[in-house]
Amino acid sequence: METAKPPGRNAYARITHIHRLVSAKRYPNVPYLAERIEVSRRTIERDIEKLRDFFGAPIEYDHYKKGYYYLEPFELPHVKLTEGEALALIFSQHLFSQ
Repeated sequence: METAKPPGRNAYARITHIHRLVSAKRYPNVPYLAERIEVSRRTIERDIEKLRDFFGAPIEYDHYKKGYYYLEPFELPHVKLTEGEALALIFSQHLFSQ
């Protein structure tokens, strides 16, 4: 099984934006997020995977409401790190969890 790569250069900013929109409990879907953040739908799909896999977000898709939501309250970590430090931390956490 292939593991997902850690978030890249601008991915954390996009993931934060996705998190805010999902937290607003309006059930955003991939096309809406892609248009709002101005990236491709595939990029949004990858970012949602990273949000789930690397940050442990309990994010799910509601087929009735046709959008994403959190199963339970969730917050991204609020730590002031450089981008390189954040990526190193995420990568090392992923390695240790294997």
